[in-house]
Amino acid sequence: MESLLALELSRQGWVAVHPTTVRRWLVRLCMVWRRARPTLHIADPRKVRRMRAIKRALRRASVRDEVFYVDEADIDLNPRIGPTWTPRGVQQTVVTPGQNRKRYVAGALNARTGRVLWVEHAAKNSELFLRLIEALTRAYRRARRLFLILDNYRIHDSRVVRSWLAHHPRIKPLFQPAYHPWVNCIERLWKQLHDAVTRNHRCTSLEHLMMPCGASCRSANHSLAIALR
Repeated sequence: MESLLALELSRQGWVAVHPTTVRRWLVRLCMVWRRARPTLHIADPRKVRRMRAIKRALRRASVRDEVFYVDEADIDLNPRIGPTWTPRGVQQTVVTPGQNRKRYVAGALNARTGRVLWVEHAAKNSELFLRLIEALTRAYRRARRLFLILDNYRIHDSRVVRSWLAHHPRIKPLFQPAYHPWVNCIERLWKQLHDAVTRNHRCTSLEHLMMPCGASCRSANHSLAIALR
């Protein structure tokens, strides 16, 4: 890269320098050699309208009109390999079952209190999503409306789900703009879950793995409540 910059400087008539000189200049300018991060340059024409609806619901959140961040996560029996503290010169090993199996969780993070409600299922489908909604309706019987901030994953807007919602007007889905995962604060919960439980785990069965996953979701209530304030 320094060679290309040196050639470009010479081509534009600035100065003829060696690539190592270009490197020294870049260091003095506090430039670093870093991998670029890919991003999508796709504008969602519904962004303004959707964000306005989400912000309005969050401002009006109350015991009567509860607002939730909703999403799903994959739990893999094969551990996610990540960094760990090890002695210098030693590479840690993590035993994997080999043939992967999965379990799926759906969670709802109360935007007002930070309380987390979650369910699990063997498949990531409309039934998983409806299980979560039914659990919410039981847990928040006194609420007049339940607003759900969702991404655009197909199970959130399937024919089965739309039919169910048509008979349950208390539930109000609020879809976030496309390619805007940071809008959904429950992503913090999944990060905590993977950092604390699924990375480098040594569980030999899904049943064994789901126990600390549940404990992680329950213990996240307090920290997420503080983060949302």
